[in-house]
Amino acid sequence: MSFLPFSGGKRICFGKTFAEMVLKVICSMMADKFDFKFREQDKYNKSNLPMIMLGQTHFPKLPMIVTKRAD
Repeated sequence: MSFLPFSGGKRICFGKTFAEMVLKVICSMMADKFDFKFREQDKYNKSNLPMIMLGQTHFPKLPMIVTKRAD
C-alpha cells in the first residue's frame, strides 16, 4: 500500500486537478457571457429548489432558457 500514484496530497493526479480548474474557468466564462433562467419561472424560487442528496442516483431536471448577453 505504499505505492499509490494517483492518491491525495501534493502529488494527486494532475489530470484531476487540471479538469477541476478548467471546469471553474468555463463556468465563470459562461456566467459572464450568458443569462440563465428557469423555463417555468414561477415554479422555482430560492426557497423551493430541488435538493440533491448524497448517494442520489437520479438528479432532478431543471429546464433552463439560455440567452446570449448583449455585448
